[in-house]
Amino acid sequence: MIYFAFPDAAIGYDCVTCGSRCCKGLGFALSGHELVPLLTRRPGFAPFLQMQRELVHAFDLDDGCWALGSDGRCEVEVEHGRAAKPSTCRLFPVNRLMTFGEHLVVDLHLADCPLVDAATGPRTIIRWQDDAGDLDDVDAIGTTPTLPAGTPDDWLAREAAVRDAAGACRPARVGELLSAEAGALLATWRRWFGVGDDEAAVLEAEVAPLFRLVLPSLRMQLLTLPGPPPYPRLMRAIDSHMAGVAWLAMLSRRAGRAPSLRGIAELFRWLPLLRELLVRWNTHVRLFEGAAPASAPPEVAAAWRALTELAATEPIGEALEATTLPPSLRPLLLRLASDRMR
Repeated sequence: MIYFAFPDAAIGYDCVTCGSRCCKGLGFALSGHELVPLLTRRPGFAPFLQMQRELVHAFDLDDGCWALGSDGRCEVEVEHGRAAKPSTCRLFPVNRLMTFGEHLVVDLHLADCPLVDAATGPRTIIRWQDDAGDLDDVDAIGTTPTLPAGTPDDWLAREAAVRDAAGACRPARVGELLSAEAGALLATWRRWFGVGDDEAAVLEAEVAPLFRLVLPSLRMQLLTLPGPPPYPRLMRAIDSHMAGVAWLAMLSRRAGRAPSLRGIAELFRWLPLLRELLVRWNTHVRLFEGAAPASAPPEVAAAWRALTELAATEPIGEALEATTLPPSLRPLLLRLASDRMR
């Protein structure tokens, strides 16, 4: 059984707008039964194909695949239709595959493809029915991550409920997608970062419509990370983690970068410690003591000394709120604290 960890027909992409990066230098694999049909259409591929035990590997140049046209589109697809492309190429960017018993969990490759809201009219819209056919062609197996201890048998049904609710929602605020506790954390972070309610509403209005599309995939990533906490503990904190990602996306927009699905995924991937500290705002966090880095401004260095003393007895959020830094410097202290969590 196939489970899709993203909403149906809600996300799309346009290879031309991103410069067809996945068609440059990465090569691709195809199954043996696809080999002759491909060479019938593109015989020039033959010198660059290597027949391996189970699959055939196609090498291509950093300048692009042999079938990549000057307009950034696949000439095989243009001349013969999408079904004529190798199944691996048709499947991308829906190629994060995981097996759990009889279920094949299919997720998006968020790191490389500039996915967009399907409502914006991309050239290709990702539909479950199309992907299911492509998966049959590639005989997909996928990895088998270890789920958190205590994961119930109906965990996929629970994730499906979140996925479907997010796909059907058109939120004006991130809090509409999350628990009241996570919404309260967002309000606390806004105050500490010095973001007024009106500005926050504008930021949320830009982030929330995209965040709802990537939310199910981010949850799936947390569930399948190596060494996860037990399932009950993770579920208690998962909305707070999602709020942390959304907040970082809002700060990214505030810094000048418009939100995107890939950008939100990058913030999730590259700032896990900062997100973890935000999530633990109301708990005690042990910090490594010692002076602030030499690069720290004097005000931040003084605030760090005060924070290490306060955090020994107070929840980390209260300790941060008790320091006397201007809002423009507070994120530096937060990042320093996240880097020095024990």
